[in-house]
Amino acid sequence: MNYKKIITYKDIKIILLTITLIMPIFISFSSDIKVGLDRVGGDMKVFFISLPLAFFGVAFMLAKYFRFIVISKYLMYLAAWLIFGGIMKYIHYSYLDFSYIKIALEMILFIFLVDFFEGFWKYKLSSEKSIKELEFIYILIPCLLIMWLVLISAINYGNGFLINYSFVIYNFEQYYAISLIPFSMIVLSLKLSKTTSFLLITFIILLSFQSSNLTALVLITLCLIFYFANKILSEEHNYIIYIPTVLFILFFSIIIYPVLLLILNKYGFLGGNSLGLRAGLMNDYLSLLKPFDLIYPFSLPPRSVFTGSHNQHLEVLYTSGLVGGYIYYSYFIKKIFSFNKKYRLVGISLVLVIFIGGTTVSPLLHSYILIIFSYLVSYYYVTSKNIVLTSAPEFSSLKYNRAE
Repeated sequence: MNYKKIITYKDIKIILLTITLIMPIFISFSSDIKVGLDRVGGDMKVFFISLPLAFFGVAFMLAKYFRFIVISKYLMYLAAWLIFGGIMKYIHYSYLDFSYIKIALEMILFIFLVDFFEGFWKYKLSSEKSIKELEFIYILIPCLLIMWLVLISAINYGNGFLINYSFVIYNFEQYYAISLIPFSMIVLSLKLSKTTSFLLITFIILLSFQSSNLTALVLITLCLIFYFANKILSEEHNYIIYIPTVLFILFFSIIIYPVLLLILNKYGFLGGNSLGLRAGLMNDYLSLLKPFDLIYPFSLPPRSVFTGSHNQHLEVLYTSGLVGGYIYYSYFIKKIFSFNKKYRLVGISLVLVIFIGGTTVSPLLHSYILIIFSYLVSYYYVTSKNIVLTSAPEFSSLKYNRAE
């Protein structure tokens, strides 16, 4: 298919917007209002706050498309619970817990942005193009352009730089490769040429090696295992492994993994490696929790914003307890289960990153990945709800045309 002939001016605007949202550049502000683009991530006192370029792209979208802002019941319940928790924490300790505020805002922001982007996609997606064309133009082309920039920059300037030495890819070693995992499954689900798919998947694997990101390597390996298992079944019947796989990932990441890690650490099998350090952090967190804290976590002691467990699920539990965690994760799972059968590879990649990846890092509590994933979840949810199938699946389209 010749995509050059179907990309319009309106498409180019969306492509540029998507590039802004996935560009791995952070703008850092110091306490004396100096601006930097070369922060590598972590606790660096010279900077007060670092925000991804995507944050400013979202701010622009909110200003232009404010009519798409909605307050869903999930957002309302979670925000009410966390606001109540913030008030109770202040009553308990008589000062603001900024770590609590940071994580609470990130949890609320994810649901808020998914709801907002849904309104955006419902307005922008057009039935004039097939769903394959829409996915290729709006999602894959921007990703390919950024990946090409990263590759050229690595050749010319080394790992972790973009365009030149002035732009440092924030958290290159910890998060950037992880953010690309869903795009690897987008490539495979689009059924591009074998050469193209092989080169793109190889690039993401090499990037994981270059950034020494073991978590990303594990995640893309699991995605590929699911992909080949999925190929054994027809598209009509791959739900047989889809739902059980999602449920197993949830159970493993939230129950099996922490129990297994703590047992192995207790008997000295982990030593001083990264898993051992994470087990130690997990043990420190859990030692603070009493049974009642699982329901009412707001009496737990405040922490520094630079203190973390390297475990998204522990951070969510410590901040919002089982009630907040249930609202937060059930919202995401509901969206994933609504994905059309064509998008199950993408769905499983998101589940793997958020839940398996969430056992060693905090993808949904990282502002850059949070924005990208909310953008992707909303896109695939909206298209899944509005697909009109035809006799030739690759030409299936949407049932409405609300494009400008």
